[in-house]
Amino acid sequence: TTEAPTPPPPTTTATTTTTTTEAPSSVPKLPIRASVTLTGMTKDAFDASKFIAATAKTMQIKTQDITDVKVVEVEATTTSTRRSLLMTNLEVSFKVAVQNMEQAMEINDRFGDAVEKGLFETNLKEAGITSFTSINAPNLNVSEAQDDTSNPTTEMITTTNTAAPTTTTTTTTTTTTTTTT
Repeated sequence: TTEAPTPPPPTTTATTTTTTTEAPSSVPKLPIRASVTLTGMTKDAFDASKFIAATAKTMQIKTQDITDVKVVEVEATTTSTRRSLLMTNLEVSFKVAVQNMEQAMEINDRFGDAVEKGLFETNLKEAGITSFTSINAPNLNVSEAQDDTSNPTTEMITTTNTAAPTTTTTTTTTTTTTTTT
């Protein structure tokens, strides 16, 4: 008698793949009002995107953290002993997104120093805003960046949900059985 050959044992292959995805970091940002006056400039000579780029560079923040740029022409009269001159000033108001009071104070100090030392003027001119004679009254309302969460701000510029990093593990098992007759 001839016996049938014994089939080979089943072959098992296991593959494990692990993927880790970093969650985006985020902290809610509070909008604080800011303003500056560009003397001798008109609305026609103003470009908001160039202003945002120069201001963000000066404040050392992202351009998307500067929003709601508005300009108003204001006539200012300067008087000398000989004559009275009529000049147009451009009041620029905008909002700056900050994470907390500490960051608001740092940006305020940086902006004030930059105006005083001429860095903001240089950044504006490098960006292509050149039709002003001086910069006056830089102001950031740092008190709007309250750390007290019991008094929340109703207007938020950006909020990104924070999620923990996720890990996905996939295991695939393949069984192969060969039968010979």
